Amino acid sequence: MKTWLIVVGILVILAVVITIRVRYELKTLQRTDYILYTDKLPEGKHIRLAVISDLHNRNYGENNCHLIEMVKKVKPDFILAAGDLITASNRKEMEPVMDLLLKFGQVAPVYYSPGNHEKRIAKEQTRFPGLEEKFRKGLEQTNVVYLENKTVALDETMVLAGLDIDYKFYDKLRQPSYELSDFPKNLQELDQKKYNILMAHSPKFFSIYSETGYDLVLSGHYHGGAVRIPGIGGVISPQFKPFPKYSKGKYVLEKTTMLVSSGCGSHKVNLRLFNRDKWILHLN
Repeated sequence: MKTWLIVVGILVILAVVITIRVRYELKTLQRTDYILYTDKLPEGKHIRLAVISDLHNRNYGENNCHLIEMVKKVKPDFILAAGDLITASNRKEMEPVMDLLLKFGQVAPVYYSPGNHEKRIAKEQTRFPGLEEKFRKGLEQTNVVYLENKTVALDETMVLAGLDIDYKFYDKLRQPSYELSDFPKNLQELDQKKYNILMAHSPKFFSIYSETGYDLVLSGHYHGGAVRIPGIGGVISPQFKPFPKYSKGKYVLEKTTMLVSSGCGSHKVNLRLFNRDKWILHLN
């Protein structure tokens, strides 16, 4: 009987500790820096990018003051939002996200590409009445450049593209394969003398991104696998696939590097464990 009580006591204590840790990770920010090098930039040139993804309407401090302050400290040349800053929900307010983007724009130029939640409010307008219109109007009132299968020159040596992935590729059940023919032809027309960056919300299709010749891919979507097991990685993807291959961090395939953010928020599965960091990128 005593052994049984000890085991139950240990399990209860462990559950309490894990619950406290989860709540802590959900409410706090930790910055992670990646430093990349390329010979496509002039010698001595240093570019600093602040990369944000999967915020899902979360607030860090009043009016997101903690997130804004973290970005300001980085002193970025550009701020890149790689999808799902919003959540497809009639219960979530759009204004705080737009206010955040407006304040980001006072720090550095902001570029935003869609994730599955931006796609969902456009696809399911009957379910989310007026949300897509509110989102579009909100963007118009900010200085954000919204990249839906579009490319912009960041400067004379760097090009940024935003991939608009069809919503069917986020399906939790069917999960169709993504082929090179699904990748927009206009985003395949790259000047290989320049440093080409692609914001692509889902990291699942890394092999296709690499095949197109991009130097750097910035993704999110997997939320780091929600729970991370040291030495193994993320536990589950939003499509409920266990131990996804590209859950968080740096991956290299041929000449392409992909950085996958664990995101700044969560939604249906409100869980983060051993998965606190949100990150910033330096590029030389």
